[in-house]
Amino acid sequence: MEYVWRNGKVMKNLLPAIFILLAILGFSCDTAETPVDDRKLSLTVEDVSCVEAWIKLKAENLALPAMVNIAANSTQAKQIILTKNDTLLIIDSLQSSTTYSFQAVTGEIQSQMVSARTMDTTSHDFTWQTFEFGEHSSSNLRDIAIIDENNIWAVGEIYMKDSLGQPDPHAYNAVHWDGLSWELKKLLFYTICGQTSLSSYPAKAIHAFNENDIWIAGGGRQLARISGTVQMDKSCLPFSMSINKLWGTSSNNLYAVGNEGTIAHYNGSPSAVGWQKIESGTNLDIYDIWGDYNEQTGEYEILAVAAKLLHSADRDILKIAKNGVEKIDETGIDWSLRGIWFK
Repeated sequence: MEYVWRNGKVMKNLLPAIFILLAILGFSCDTAETPVDDRKLSLTVEDVSCVEAWIKLKAENLALPAMVNIAANSTQAKQIILTKNDTLLIIDSLQSSTTYSFQAVTGEIQSQMVSARTMDTTSHDFTWQTFEFGEHSSSNLRDIAIIDENNIWAVGEIYMKDSLGQPDPHAYNAVHWDGLSWELKKLLFYTICGQTSLSSYPAKAIHAFNENDIWIAGGGRQLARISGTVQMDKSCLPFSMSINKLWGTSSNNLYAVGNEGTIAHYNGSPSAVGWQKIESGTNLDIYDIWGDYNEQTGEYEILAVAAKLLHSADRDILKIAKNGVEKIDETGIDWSLRGIWFK
């Protein structure tokens, strides 16, 4: 406290006390807290190949949908509309044997930087052989099953010439490799389901459980079974279907997928009741199906892809489980789909 002379009297200087009081009042009145921004983006590298990276994007407390940019080494590599809190991104067109730093950004929100190194190209010296089939018309192969290097099947439509050198109008529908040479095959299907006459229709799909349990789909709803190199059986599904692909874990757990969203499952019963239709939730043509065992869940994960090739860019990714089929978010995929494989 200071004292000053004023009009011949000693007076107290109150200015310091006033300043202290104002400061106290200022602090006591400012009770509002700064809001905490808990919005967050995070990235996790799941896998890489020579030219691709699979990255999981996770959002927390973010208003959706949101535009998110993915940068690779500070250069925009992908832009997506995020519609759910987590999604798997595929970053392609990368360089092999290169380290990349990835970051996700939306507005002022940035993820942490994650790094990944793409794989190098192989240094193995491969020797390739080319085999051609067909001598006239439009021969084609549509599917293949590799049991081992000495037991390979391919199916499709293969037109050859007859013994007189004239075009044979009846196509072969399979070809088998025994390790030394290819042998053309004519697998027989019912000309019309419910009748006894037989025809070698073009084959569209094949799935081999082992060398003695091989399933082949012909035109429409027809199936053939092979043991070794001999056709053992032929049958028709009990409902209308145009099969495009087969997949299963055994002959007691086989799936067939086809046009207009059709999915069928076979439980191994020797009668037609073993086949049951599964509602897919899509009208698109289902072109492919694949599954693999998930060690984390202890179950098989089965996915199928559907589209309308040459007609639209519409597509669906379907997850098939015991309790039905659900569609998987395909955000970030801007093109039609034809095949699927994963491990």
